[in-house]
Amino acid sequence: MASKYSVAKKFIAVAVFLLSMLISPFYTGGDQEWYIKTYDDMAGLGLVDAFVLYKGYLGTAEFVHFFFIWLGSSLHIEKDLLMAIFNAIFAYLSMSFFETRKASVIVAMLIVLTNLYFMVLYFAAERLKFAFIFLAAALLFIDRPKRFYVTAILSVLAHIEAIVVFGSMFFVKISKRFLAGKIPKSTLTIIAISLIPLSLLASQIYTKFSIHSQHESRTVLDFARIFLFLALALLYSKDKRETLLLFIPLVVAIFLLDPNRLNMLGYFAFLYYALHYRGGWNAGVLLTSVYFVFATFKFVTNIFFFGNGFGDYLP
Repeated sequence: MASKYSVAKKFIAVAVFLLSMLISPFYTGGDQEWYIKTYDDMAGLGLVDAFVLYKGYLGTAEFVHFFFIWLGSSLHIEKDLLMAIFNAIFAYLSMSFFETRKASVIVAMLIVLTNLYFMVLYFAAERLKFAFIFLAAALLFIDRPKRFYVTAILSVLAHIEAIVVFGSMFFVKISKRFLAGKIPKSTLTIIAISLIPLSLLASQIYTKFSIHSQHESRTVLDFARIFLFLALALLYSKDKRETLLLFIPLVVAIFLLDPNRLNMLGYFAFLYYALHYRGGWNAGVLLTSVYFVFATFKFVTNIFFFGNGFGDYLP
């Protein structure tokens, strides 16, 4: 398994890099219109001036994404090339994480190459992609606390909604201890560390909540997909209580944030449990994968025809 994965990870990284170089030049609409403009206009600017421009164009202060694109722009690296490199890194780290879950290498490769949510991260959700890169790294460092906390903080600084993932993990850990009648000694330490990205992005958090709180009330359809992923996760989970606890913050967050992004997190939470069962060769993984293959085809087709993966389609 290890040797197969070693070869597969390199192959997937190269494949995603080439795929990115092929498709990215066609993605010029939607949010990418502003990402491209920001990247081009910050070239030659100093760090402070570039950050002011970044906040003005994108309306966000998430520093990790800003720093990497400022660095790439300053070095006159073509934006599509820079994003292709980071897409390859994300694909490699994702394969590495799937390996820790004992997923079949074939199943892992198919997901990374054909899944809609991966395509959205490769080509559309640019800031969220950087959050997922550091999220994947954090999960690989789960047994090495110092590295885990550093990469977790970087993930949140890349996109504020990543805090939902780590909040869910924290909620599971604390809840299980309290239910067992034990108060974790590390609780205050974890809370203190969690306050670092929260304090740095306080205004960003307020803006996110303000925007989404002004939207119309959530409907049953907004929760349908997250509950489907929860049901599937419970089907393959060995610890049903842990799974329920993990999904509670995701469901609550849908009231406050973008349901589509939270559904994406719910899907990856489902994979966490399902890939461990028969290496992913099970009905839940296979059926969702088939569905997402068709959704991916629509998404990529929209890129070529409309310059925007979503076009008339929203995942």
